[in-house]
Parts: sequence; structure tokens; C-alpha cells
Amino acid sequence: MNKKMKLASAGAFVIAVFAGGLGVGSASADPTKSEEYAAVETEKAEQQTKLSEREEEIAELKGQRTELLGQLDEARAREGSLKTQEAAIKKRETAIGAAEAGLRKREDAVKGAESAKAATTIGEGTWTVGRNVEPGIYTTAKPVSGSCYWGIYTSGTNGDDIIANDIVTGGQPTVTLQVGQDFETTRCGSWSKIG
Repeated sequence: MNKKMKLASAGAFVIAVFAGGLGVGSASADPTKSEEYAAVETEKAEQQTKLSEREEEIAELKGQRTELLGQLDEARAREGSLKTQEAAIKKRETAIGAAEAGLRKREDAVKGAESAKAATTIGEGTWTVGRNVEPGIYTTAKPVSGSCYWGIYTSGTNGDDIIANDIVTGGQPTVTLQVGQDFETTRCGSWSKIG
């Protein structure tokens, strides 16, 4: 056999094989009708359903997140407002504390002044100078009317040793009191220390 014949028979063989392959390929069944294809399509549909469900869940979660972020912003705004109010309350508490301290100081000063005035003010009765009242010069707080009696005695004599006394019917009498004396006053009103 010569070379040309060998080539021709090889070419015919390739054509026959190729033609047979086309025939077999065109004679086989539609793959979309197979059970495997149907199973894949069913699984694909199930996955598509799950994907849709997940997308809905994601959308719902995003909505919840947006709502929670809004609530967080409101809470932060309230927190800022509360901090402002808290600062104002602390400021008022500080002011109240300062006012209370000032009030206590004034009350102490008033008590001191009242104590000093009480120590330098003589009312009706008999008093021992140096024990009940301070020594010094005293005058009536107001002009007297009627009959005002005052008397200065040596202490411990029960009024028997009169140093000075008077019945005054007008004006503002003045007396000088020293330690070791008793002072009696009747219907004269109060006496205030002037020196």
C-alpha cells in the first residue's frame, strides 16, 4: 500500500469516527430532563428561599439597628441633659452650703452680740456687779416716767450699806457700778452699759 492510500484510509476513519460521535451526541437525552438536574434545581430553589429569608432577616436587623442607634442617641442626649442638671444642682448645693456657712457665721455673731448685750444690759431686780453684770457706767435704755428707783449697796450687806440711790421721775439716769457692789433697779426699764 502506498502512502497516499494509507492517508486516505486514515482520513476516512477520522471522518467516520467524527460522524459517529455526532450521531451519538445528537441521539442522547435532554440533560434538563434528568433526575440529577431536577435535584440540582430543587436544591437551587431551596437555597434561593433560604437566601431570601436571610436577606429579610438582615433587613429586619438593619431596621432594629437603626432604631437602637436612634434610642442610643436619645439616651446620650438625656445623659447630657442630666449631666447639665447635675452640674447645676452641685452649683446650687455649693451656693447653699456657702449661704448656710454665712448664716451660721451671722448667727454666731448675733449670739455673741446678744451675749455681750445681755452681759451689758441690766433688767429689773437686784444684781451683783462682777458676777451677774459687768462693772461700768450704765444708763436707762429709754427716758423714765413715773417713779424709777435704783440703789447701789455694798455686796453682802443685804441692802443695809447704801452707797448711792435715787428715785427718778424723768430723764435717763446714769450710774457707775464697781466689783463688790450690788445694784437694785425697780420700774426703770432696762439699763445699758455705755462705758
